[in-house]
Amino acid sequence: MKKINAIYFIISICIVLIFCNTYFVFNYINHTAIELEEIQKISESSKYGSDLLSSIKDAETGQKGYLITQDTTYLKPFFAAKSNIITRKQLYLNQVKTFAFINKQFLSQLEKAITIKINELNTIIILVENQETTKAINIVKTNKGLMSMEYIRFLIRDANKLMAQQVKLLKGQLAQQQANIKFFMFIFNVLIVSTFIILILRLKNRDQKIANLLKNVIKQKDDLNLMANNLQDQNDILLKYTHILSHDLRSPIQNFDSLLSLYELENEEEEKKTVFMMIKNQSENLKSKMHQLIEELKKLHQKTTTQDSYHLDKIIESVIQQLQTEILHTKAKIILDLNKDIIFNGSGTFIESIMQNLISNALKYRDRSREPLIQIKTTLNKEKNKIEIIVADNGLGIDLKKHQAHLFEIYKTFHHHKDSKGVGLHLVKKIVTNLKGEISVESEVNVGTKFTINLPVDQKNNLAS
Repeated sequence: MKKINAIYFIISICIVLIFCNTYFVFNYINHTAIELEEIQKISESSKYGSDLLSSIKDAETGQKGYLITQDTTYLKPFFAAKSNIITRKQLYLNQVKTFAFINKQFLSQLEKAITIKINELNTIIILVENQETTKAINIVKTNKGLMSMEYIRFLIRDANKLMAQQVKLLKGQLAQQQANIKFFMFIFNVLIVSTFIILILRLKNRDQKIANLLKNVIKQKDDLNLMANNLQDQNDILLKYTHILSHDLRSPIQNFDSLLSLYELENEEEEKKTVFMMIKNQSENLKSKMHQLIEELKKLHQKTTTQDSYHLDKIIESVIQQLQTEILHTKAKIILDLNKDIIFNGSGTFIESIMQNLISNALKYRDRSREPLIQIKTTLNKEKNKIEIIVADNGLGIDLKKHQAHLFEIYKTFHHHKDSKGVGLHLVKKIVTNLKGEISVESEVNVGTKFTINLPVDQKNNLAS
């Protein structure tokens, strides 16, 4: 009876150790995600500060140009920069005030300094407009504007220094957490293996039975490793969905912003109705996309093995509808040659992300000297059970001799564009690889680019691989 109680006690210890191990892994993943998000937020804030300084410098340049030449041409960049100062100041202050390590007095000091600088700039502009150039020059000679600019620069640099220290601290904490989790997992594995060995020795003294029980220990250890691998797989998939959410939802949101601005500018009721219907369509598309993502994440959480089936042509047409604002703005011509019989069994979100990135890139890197042309073709190879998707454009093209080796690397860009992030092609490549597919590129500078993607029709077991 005592032996049985001892066995139950040892088994209980094993269960507790397994639960503790799982808890530490989940806790580590959650803390890592939170700290990475904080690092990203701090990095964005530092960039906002630099943008704010740049806008103030632009306004100052426009003011000086007007003061020296009295040419009203300089007023256009001045007022544009002044508008940017107000927007970027609010964006920067709203972000910075959420940081506990930033002194709240900093916010009021910076806002006051910027107000003084703007007032100084406005005063000089007004004096020059009123033919009081001498007064304006005397104000400049007082160096008050220079001192306020230096004070603003000092405040932002001081805040950026604190942000850099905080990022360094967070990265140090991440490294320490990683070391801790490795240590704890090693200890837990040692304890679990040791506990099972003790259990084996208590159950039987005969060599054969001990050997059999050791096999069970090895099996349990393999199961634990499998659990750890499954957790890592789940985390990898969640990260992919996070990239899709952060990157692919940017375009619909920008479209919303553009359409709302257009709606405010329109005076004709008929035109307003047309724009309103476009806003409504964008809303429905975004709602559908979010619903699809949520449903797929639910299946992932519940480990559902059933797969949805999608008509490939419908997915592509949906993406084109979502990008309609950009297509109309660029006056691009879309030529579709879609096999309406192709049914894709797998994640519709992944296919949608691939198409959105490729079409968006074709629009973004168009050749402005000619009408943008985008050709999309889908075919089905029944013998190989594969889908072929071709997206071709007549845009700027890519120098493959120079960039071929780095084409799909993250944060790599090949053209100068204000919205270039270097994420889209990397994300496309990751998704195609995840779906057990292949992607190839043909491109010529000033002629265009052609992407060819081959995917298995049935994506069973590919999602978690």
